[in-house]
Amino acid sequence: MSTEVAFFTVKAGTEEDFLKVFRDKVVDLFRRGGAEKIRVYRSLVSPNQFVKTGEWRSREARLTDFVGSPLYQEFLALMGPFLDAPPSLDDYDTVYRD
Repeated sequence: MSTEVAFFTVKAGTEEDFLKVFRDKVVDLFRRGGAEKIRVYRSLVSPNQFVKTGEWRSREARLTDFVGSPLYQEFLALMGPFLDAPPSLDDYDTVYRD
């Protein structure tokens, strides 16, 4: 299992629209691309800051089944208008779970 963690800074004033598009359209793209779990967290201090986690079978599966497919271009097209800067992301392996 691989967990992708992405940090988004959303343009001020577009946060609710960002969340609506994410819930209504983007989650489906991730699921079709093989994501097993998706979570979005919003900063309590900076409300235009979000963290998205996605669990995938492996990093390679995410890169092949999502990033390497047309789904990724759809994701970029949907999210791009809301982002203040490109998201930063990294992949993590679970080393402890309670």
